[in-house]
This record gives sequence, C-alpha cells and structure tokens, in this order.
Amino acid sequence: MVYTSSMGTDYLKFIDKVLYKYQAKEAKVRALFGQKNVDSIVNDAEYTKLLQLYTEARGYEAFNDSSASLAEGERPFLDDIGAITDSTAFKKYGKSWKASDEMLRSNDAIAKELLTRSTFEAMLKTENDVNAALIAAMSANAGSAFTAANTWDTTGDALEDINTAIDTFVKRAGGVEPDFLLFNKTDLIPVTIDDRVVNTLYPENTVKGGKIPALNGLPIMTDTAVTSGDFYMGKRAMFGDIITSMPYKSFEKPDGSAGAEYDITVKYGTQFRLPFYLLKGDGIA
Repeated sequence: MVYTSSMGTDYLKFIDKVLYKYQAKEAKVRALFGQKNVDSIVNDAEYTKLLQLYTEARGYEAFNDSSASLAEGERPFLDDIGAITDSTAFKKYGKSWKASDEMLRSNDAIAKELLTRSTFEAMLKTENDVNAALIAAMSANAGSAFTAANTWDTTGDALEDINTAIDTFVKRAGGVEPDFLLFNKTDLIPVTIDDRVVNTLYPENTVKGGKIPALNGLPIMTDTAVTSGDFYMGKRAMFGDIITSMPYKSFEKPDGSAGAEYDITVKYGTQFRLPFYLLKGDGIA
C-alpha cells in the first residue's frame, strides 16, 4: 500500500484553500473597517487623523476667531484645522497545531477532513483574538461618547437611548448617519421582551430565537469581547481602516515520524483616520 505522505500530498496548499474559503465568512468586527493592504516589509505607517472640533453653541470650528484686524503687511494667524499625525503599530496573531503521522498516513479524504477542522478552528480562535484587539482599539479611538441614564434591565429605555445616541453621532459626524451597532449579546436580553421590538400580534415583527436583527433601523452585530454595558455605533468603513501587511498565511514544519506541525498567522494594523464616525456608549448594563 502506498500512503498519502509518501505520495507527496501538499497539505499546505490545501490549508491555504481552507483559509481562503472560510476567512470571509468568519470575519466579524474586522468587516466594519475599511480594508487596505501594504507590503509585508512595512512595520510602521504614519497617517493623518482628522479631529473635528464641535460644540452645541457654535457647531464646527476649523479656524480661530480673529481678535483684531490685520496690520499692513501682516499675515493672518495660522490655524490648526484639527489634523494630527499618528502611526500604526502592526500586530501579528496566529495559532499552531500538530498533525500526527497516523492522521497524515490515513487515506487522503480523511486527512483533508481532519485538516479542514483543525484549520478552521485555528482560524476561528485567531479571529477571536483579532476581534478582541480591534474592539479595544475602537474603545480607545472613538471620537464620540454617550452614557445611558439607567441600565436597560432596570428603568432604562433601549430605544430612547439608541435614538439619542444617533442624534449625538449625527451632530458630531456633520450629518452623516451611522449604519451599525455593536453589542455584547447579553446586554440585548431586556430588548427581547420589549413589546415595541417584539410584538406577537404581528408575526413579521416577532424575534426569531431571541435574536434582535436591528434597533432603530441600525443592523446589530454582537461580540462577546465587547465589555458588558458598552456598545459601539459607527459608519462602516469610514471611521477606520485595517491595514493588512500579511494576510492569513500557513507554514509547515515536518517532524519526522511524529507527523508535522502547522502554523497560521495574520499581521495587521489599525488606522482611525476619521474617529468622529465612531461612537462609544456605556451604562446600558
């Protein structure tokens, strides 16, 4: 009998195909960002971040007030339009697993099925790490803020809070409407029993399986990495970008009779060019 390992099956190419097929389906928080790619040798990328100055009384201010008229030959005062320079630190994430010699020496279909499961699980765990890091970056860079007066499981009003947060976002964003909400799913439990969201008299409004698809017209995404009590609202692909310097890549290290070791890694950085298109809310739980 000729075993698959001695036939030279290139399982590394097969793992790459699995990564290519499932990555788009499993990407969660990263899908909210704009997607850009750079050369893998880039380790630090500078970019310009625009910070809007806004007050209820004056609206948007890009220039200072003129305190006096200009003297003959005098130049106007040089104003700061709110643009600052920031830099991107790239981070690398990955997982590693071992395929035994017995697994690789089984028939080709079984070996590929087991490698598919291992690759998918490794990618899913890596994406969880990436999601947690992205949410932490969103928390640190959000340009707008909202605090609920009361938690939603007591006397707080979810619909009123989201509506007020939308108003806050629109003012800060210069009239641009948000198009997503990001929650910890446990914070949505009180909403599933809100008659304004769930009305059994109208089957089309009934929440199936307790999952709330939208609030105040904004599609909802959930992630357990979001701190309970917090939520995010923003304009997809406009508040920031993911700069990928190395997309998912697989590596193989033969380990003789013990089998082989496989690694997958991904390397990226974040840039929040327009942070006023992202709002962080808290106090809902």
